[in-house]
Amino acid sequence: MKTFTETVSCTEYTEISEYELDCVARIFLPMIQKFYATEEGKASYEAWLAEKKNKAA
Repeated sequence: MKTFTETVSCTEYTEISEYELDCVARIFLPMIQKFYATEEGKASYEAWLAEKKNKAA
């Protein structure tokens, strides 16, 4: 079994092809980037970072 830090093929654990995953990524990536470029997105990201830091402490 691979550890979390090892690279795993996207299709190793699913029947979704690399092509299909690429198509989905091309659709969602611009929307995700647009969201995180907004003030709301930046605040959401900062809140997530703070939560992650608190859990690690």
